[in-house]
Amino acid sequence: MAHGLPDYGIYTQKTTTFALEDMAELAVRLGSVVSFDRRGDLIWFDDFRSGVMKWFYSGTGGRGSAVWTSNRARNGGFSCLVTTGNVAEDYAQIAHRSPYQVLGKLGVEASFTLDDNMAEYFLELVLYDGVDYYTAKVILDPTTDELKVGDNAGFHVVGEGVAPFISDYLFNTMKIVGDFGDDKKYLRLIFNELSYDISAYSLAFAPDPTGDHLAANFKVQTNVNDAKHIYVTDVIITQNEP
Repeated sequence: MAHGLPDYGIYTQKTTTFALEDMAELAVRLGSVVSFDRRGDLIWFDDFRSGVMKWFYSGTGGRGSAVWTSNRARNGGFSCLVTTGNVAEDYAQIAHRSPYQVLGKLGVEASFTLDDNMAEYFLELVLYDGVDYYTAKVILDPTTDELKVGDNAGFHVVGEGVAPFISDYLFNTMKIVGDFGDDKKYLRLIFNELSYDISAYSLAFAPDPTGDHLAANFKVQTNVNDAKHIYVTDVIITQNEP
């Protein structure tokens, strides 16, 4: 039996509806959290609808934590409430580890709220190949309104004048993409409506015999002597990025 589309299928004009060819658009309309940047093939995502058991928390100070909450959400009804310690420069970090399918162009994306008293928001994707580890990492620095990417020489400013609206109810989205295959270079950085070509920079790397896996890390740091919090959700890892 032949398979395919009839000549009166999705390409013909309709009176009351329109045909939908883009399956990514269809998925978003049906409720997918992969709605911001739809490039790449999905490996894993978490919108925290099932709690925080997929994440490992680490931090400094006595009041830091990462807990499941229904106070705020970007999609669905939940997010992760990340709270720092109560001394300036205390940080709080959540990390997720997973296997990877290919050594190629990989990306990590996260959505999060902002607080007036945070010193930095840090997102990274680390690939351990059993011999070395390679890292794509970006910092949003609200004290200088800058975006920075890191390599073995340190952090480099790639975006200036970044001043997003600060609200507990507004989730900003940041995505970093790198070539973890042959080139070991950054590809692009996206923060909300801003997009940067960062292919001039190499991924950070160092020898490390840790077994093969990916690690996605999100970290915040307070700049006051008080425990500060933000909400994180819709963390997405992709492969086969263009």
